[in-house]
Amino acid sequence: MHRVRHPAHRPLRIAASCSVALLLSVAALPARALGPYRVPRPAVKKLANGLEIMVFSDPRLPLTTVELRVPAGVAAEPGDQNGVASVTARMLGRGTTSHSAETFARDLGLLGTTLTADAGREYAIVSSAFLSRDFESGLELVADAVIHPAFLDDEFRRAANSVGRGVLQLHASPPATAAEQLWTLALPDVPAARPPLGRLETLGRLTLDQVRAFYRDQYRPGGAVLAIAGDVTPERAYAAAAESFGSWPAGAEGATPAPAVAPRPRGTARTRIRIVNVPTSTACAIAVGLPVPGRRSDDALARSVAASLFEQHLGERIARGVVRDVNGSLELTRDFGLWIVQAAVPADSAAVLARRLTAELKRFLFAEPGLPDLAAQQHRIRRGFPLGFEPANALLGEWLLADFAGFPPDYFDTYDARIAALTPQEVHFATRREADAEHLYIVAVGPASRVAPLLKPLGPAEVVTLDQPGQSAADTLAPRTPEQEAAGRKRIAESLAAHGGRSRLSAIKSSLMDAVIRVTTPDREVEGTMRQLRKEPDKLALVTTVLGVESRQVLNGNRAWTVVAGSDTAQEGDSLQVAALRVTLSSDLAHVLLAASDTSARVAARGRERISGHDAEKVEVLARNAPWRMLYFDVASHRLIAFDQRERGPRGSYVERRVLSDYRPLSGTQWPYREERSIAGQRIMKLDMTDVQIDRELSEGNFQPPATVIPWR
Repeated sequence: MHRVRHPAHRPLRIAASCSVALLLSVAALPARALGPYRVPRPAVKKLANGLEIMVFSDPRLPLTTVELRVPAGVAAEPGDQNGVASVTARMLGRGTTSHSAETFARDLGLLGTTLTADAGREYAIVSSAFLSRDFESGLELVADAVIHPAFLDDEFRRAANSVGRGVLQLHASPPATAAEQLWTLALPDVPAARPPLGRLETLGRLTLDQVRAFYRDQYRPGGAVLAIAGDVTPERAYAAAAESFGSWPAGAEGATPAPAVAPRPRGTARTRIRIVNVPTSTACAIAVGLPVPGRRSDDALARSVAASLFEQHLGERIARGVVRDVNGSLELTRDFGLWIVQAAVPADSAAVLARRLTAELKRFLFAEPGLPDLAAQQHRIRRGFPLGFEPANALLGEWLLADFAGFPPDYFDTYDARIAALTPQEVHFATRREADAEHLYIVAVGPASRVAPLLKPLGPAEVVTLDQPGQSAADTLAPRTPEQEAAGRKRIAESLAAHGGRSRLSAIKSSLMDAVIRVTTPDREVEGTMRQLRKEPDKLALVTTVLGVESRQVLNGNRAWTVVAGSDTAQEGDSLQVAALRVTLSSDLAHVLLAASDTSARVAARGRERISGHDAEKVEVLARNAPWRMLYFDVASHRLIAFDQRERGPRGSYVERRVLSDYRPLSGTQWPYREERSIAGQRIMKLDMTDVQIDRELSEGNFQPPATVIPWR
């Protein structure tokens, strides 16, 4: 199914880490079927308190996935509390009236699962998955997290800091920053256009009372939908939902609706420009955009087909010479959307790039697509349609999004026919409707002193500086003391020396690792192989083979894609997958230690812990362009024997632990040949390296996409 980018709350696309992606692909294997594909329809029932239940019964695997959609996204935030939706969602499961945060995590761990809660532009999602035999117990815990949160002060600070780190990580990416700022520039009166994670300024002012008030006003069963998929009958699901969620009070009027948005007045200037000042940068990311109708408009499907045509050919027309990170997209909420075209160049070429992107967007708006190009794109979209509904959480995500938009129950049944029937004229009309090419919006992220004079001839510009982080926005645990920082840097220096020295690790520009992997699913352990190819800068290829099916995930700069089972078609990744693969790229021994040793990193010794039978020194690290990590160094050998890192998945963040062992000498380093990964104490993957090569020449072909790439959005 072709889908444009929906920054509201996104259904599952590609899993956020290699570990999770592999688990999901294994779970999806039995779902492949021959013949015409029909999207499953749910059995639906509404509880007395207004909560709607959707059930997709599927006995193929003994698993059950649940996702609760609540109208508590950014669109529902008070204007001066940007970020409260994300902080409120992050606090769910961090203690309830009957569980402390520790006992709640323990009880989830006993079921072999976790709970994630995250807020998007339009709504929040709370989700989990468990064995079908544990369905009632698991659903009871989800309900406890949602209906009886404790909202403790310590957990509030941790949640707010976690969201703040997410803001900092997003702003470390100029393309992501440009797109975020384009929304607020082009749609200043639309609540859903505010930054999804909030701003550091408003997060810093946020209070626990405001979080409690947001929860009280928005977390109500009226307008909420509980979607359930897996090995459970509708009758069993309804009974369990009534038992666990029936006591959820509806409140006087249910959730407070988002305020109606008046039509945006047309600006007087032909082009409006915002420059996000990054004085230390030598490059500039440019994003050009136009507001358009949202996904509820009658011609949204035709506009999405136009978006896929636009993105397919944009790179061929723009990406040459010093131009990089080229991307064209249509990003939608229910009522509003943006055409966005963006790329990056050296700062001195900012005006040239802005003119090229503007000209390309206008050319696209005014040129009717040719019939052969349209027919080929329609074929690609229809061919990729079934990929959007496997595994179970993707199915739930698509239905929750469609339901929120108000699509009819047969929307997916008629999707293929509606795509096939579109004409070039219909696609062209949808492309241009309400897209005023004479009133463009441009965001530039780079050094303002160099960029502003270059962009001045294009239109009036404002220069902004993003909020600067304070101490509280970065730390997860207690504030560090000078003694803890000094001890932490000493441990890191000792470990660098034990692994071959900083200069040797810094010299590694490429690597190849082959491994036998064992993936733990809820009902079995599956064996396969994995090849990891890394090449500086920002290139990664992960090739996994499980149960005879090969999948390939690739990162190349700011693009990512996935190819499954030898197909000649790739599925384009979104910014979430790009960010996740960047984390994977930076999660080998060399990257972890080098990031920790950077002088700009914040470090602190945090005592000792027993890891796999070894006493280990703990060092917390908050490094630039890297996730939060806790490193564990063997007291005797000073080697890195484990690390925890916070990763972001499609449904929220989680902490993954990686335990390293079987160290062997390799090209002047000490390198681990065994790795075990776990989440919430449950092992998800074990890797035994069969071959590791450092500084091997890797062909650029390893990191190039196939001929056909289907955009996700």
